[in-house]
Amino acid sequence: MCFFFRQLSDAGTIAKRFKIIIEKSADLVLSNEFNAFSHPECSVITNDCPGIIQKAVWGLIPPRAKTPDIQKYTLNARIESIVKKSSFKDSVENRCLVIADGFYEWKEEMVYGKRQKIKHLICTSDGMPFAFAGLYSFSNTRFDNTNKKTFTILTTDANETVARIHSKNRMPVIIKPDDEEDWLNGSRYDRFAYPYSSDLIAVPLFDLNKTNKKGGNSLPSLFN
Repeated sequence: MCFFFRQLSDAGTIAKRFKIIIEKSADLVLSNEFNAFSHPECSVITNDCPGIIQKAVWGLIPPRAKTPDIQKYTLNARIESIVKKSSFKDSVENRCLVIADGFYEWKEEMVYGKRQKIKHLICTSDGMPFAFAGLYSFSNTRFDNTNKKTFTILTTDANETVARIHSKNRMPVIIKPDDEEDWLNGSRYDRFAYPYSSDLIAVPLFDLNKTNKKGGNSLPSLFN
């Protein structure tokens, strides 16, 4: 699964990498750690406005949801089953790219003679940004009149790098750059259920204080 990721790339880098216009600097949200459980606003590119970057809230609220509390269950979606799940099937054609330059997973390891869960940053070897496959929904006016979009990150089988860390052998779907336009344009979703095979690396981040899996932004970033 994917519940923690980062995005620290600047506006110029993002605009060039994704060939988009960043109309308002506030739409590019920077964070050393987006924590899914706090439902943050993140930067996305959607298929209804593919030339610009927008903000959306992490945790998809389906159009027919009876309560916004469903967000806690829609942070991720298995790409293999999105058309079968009532929470996601109405949003399958609402495609988005979720902008990131790394995500975090934890692995239990021996450190100083004690078993500890060690945080790992998973990123490309050059630290450049990439895109998770996402689905989005328009704001549900029964709960929210702000016109905000909400989104989920799709997951697939882990590649070799992530499988060494993630106990459930899952990872976010990272769309290959050459496939990003096809994803937004609505190509069959199962085409993209691949483990990302390019140059992902996993870097352990040691904190001499106890690492808390839901503890916020205390750990240093690698490419700052």
